[in-house]
Amino acid sequence: MKKTTAIKAIVSSVSEAIKEAWKASDVGTRDLVTQPHEEGGWIYMNLIDGRLSIKRGPAKYTNAFQTEPAPQPEENNVLVASFHTHPIQPRPSNIDMRLDAGRGLPNLVACPIPGKTDVYQILPSGPPVRKHLASKLNFPGIAGGDGP
Repeated sequence: MKKTTAIKAIVSSVSEAIKEAWKASDVGTRDLVTQPHEEGGWIYMNLIDGRLSIKRGPAKYTNAFQTEPAPQPEENNVLVASFHTHPIQPRPSNIDMRLDAGRGLPNLVACPIPGKTDVYQILPSGPPVRKHLASKLNFPGIAGGDGP
């Protein structure tokens, strides 16, 4: 029972962070000041207790989210995934998939459902999981790199 509760809490915190990023992306807004733009962040796991923490990044571009460099993890934490929004594009881009595969880290991409600005779907980009923890604490890369 405890395991199910923990999984629900993890899904809930990640879902809430993506939902907040989606709202901040100004989906469906287009005027002289506000344009749809990508928002995102990083998901870290504490290696001692398994808790997740989420850090949002600044929005800098209309059609890109700057994934690297990720913020340095706190002590005993490792980067396990990233996420970002695509307020206009209905799927992860080829560039996303190529870069995410090279980073060796899952990326969750919130994409619009055509014709509905308030509804999105989360699509994966990159590997399904971080392959191992014996590598850099930020992006492990495809081969892993040095241990922490």
